[in-house]
Amino acid sequence: MLKRLTKKQVEDFEHKGFISGIDVITAEEAAAYRNRIEESDRKGGQGLIKSMRVKTHLMFPWMLNLARDPRVLDVVEDILGPNLLLFLSVLWDKKAGDQTYVSNHQDGTYYGFDKRRSVNVWLAITETNVENGCMRFYSGSHKNGILAHEELGGDKNLLSRGQTVHGFNDKVAENIILNPGQCSIHHENLVHGSFPNTGKDRRMGYAMVFIATDVKPLLDQRSAFLVRGEDKFGYWDFDPEPRFDLDPIAMKAVAYAQSGYNDPTLKPPTAKKEN
Repeated sequence: MLKRLTKKQVEDFEHKGFISGIDVITAEEAAAYRNRIEESDRKGGQGLIKSMRVKTHLMFPWMLNLARDPRVLDVVEDILGPNLLLFLSVLWDKKAGDQTYVSNHQDGTYYGFDKRRSVNVWLAITETNVENGCMRFYSGSHKNGILAHEELGGDKNLLSRGQTVHGFNDKVAENIILNPGQCSIHHENLVHGSFPNTGKDRRMGYAMVFIATDVKPLLDQRSAFLVRGEDKFGYWDFDPEPRFDLDPIAMKAVAYAQSGYNDPTLKPPTAKKEN
């Protein structure tokens, strides 16, 4: 029995690789999160947001609370089932006019999972539209498995390696326009990217990568955070719960995850094409 999504939305996810415009939190709650993020960034020396790129939920208990909010998890459960781990979470921030962008890519390229049972929930903290560089999805592209990516780098590309998949026509991508508090959810194989922010305000979103507990990592023992249900498989170590902002114990887990994410030699085996 579905908790949050309709049967049509689940079918759309399977066919297109994504659904969007899902109401999750209120606009007022989104504004409060924006204020708290910006205040934390000011206290952190104007650079803290740049470090919120791997496990943001371990840096701030209130970001973890957002990731395990039942309104978020009900959406995820309707796709993946009741037993859920939070693998990564990223604060995506594009300031107006800074020319940053995200090249076309697939999230699952470097995940190193044995099966395709993960989703990315992208929750809009601010309004996200064509002008300020919303995400752009290529419908159905998740059905082709993991494609070849070229690592192009680039200081304006928000992806750490500038990983880029070629051969997709920008004109056929669907713009994912969201109001503050709404989310989209997409398959890890879906090709997507975004253009620079040419608007007058920053564009901010919180991306949370959830996996089913039956997913096995192919790169030694790795860690995740159990957010719903139970883990009967034991494939993952559990991340520590942050006791307060920038808890040193939790930050060690963040640093460890970041070191692996930035390792240029990381080339995990290709997962099974199923699911």
